[in-house]
Amino acid sequence: MRHTHIDLASVLAQPTPQVDLRLQAYETSTSNFLRAVTNYTNRAIAEITKHRDAQEADKRKLAERIQAVESEINQCKLKEIDLLAVLAREQEERRDAEHSLAALKRQLTSIRDTYATLDSEIEQYRTDVSNLQREKNAERDILNEHATRLEPELAACESWLKCNIEGIEAGPTPHPVFSCRRSES
Repeated sequence: MRHTHIDLASVLAQPTPQVDLRLQAYETSTSNFLRAVTNYTNRAIAEITKHRDAQEADKRKLAERIQAVESEINQCKLKEIDLLAVLAREQEERRDAEHSLAALKRQLTSIRDTYATLDSEIEQYRTDVSNLQREKNAERDILNEHATRLEPELAACESWLKCNIEGIEAGPTPHPVFSCRRSES
């Protein structure tokens, strides 16, 4: 709407001065303005409501997320407690295993020492047996040598006694074992 200039001198010169206020245009303009303000207000209220609803939705989501995170934290704390108990039990088992291992190592060392002692004793026995075997062989050689020298004499005695000397019977008092032949006359 355009504003027009009013010539005040010409209006006053009239017999019934009257100024056209253009009330219809004013009312239309005011109505349009009120509608625009109302529309603006409604849009602003709608936008504010939309933002408030979005914020409330975000708050609800955040509250739900906080609750979920707190629940997860509590579950993690419970798992941590369980894991700490498992860790303590495993550490106790490890200590027990280490003690058992140390005891077994001590036993192994003791067994190795005993084995070394027995091994040296066995070696000493082998040496003794070897020495005794050599002595026995030497004595057997001496006895065989004597037997070889005495064979003709033994044969003469067996012939004269008409008995065979089979050996010497062992016991507290060793004595010769004879088998007699019948005389062939």
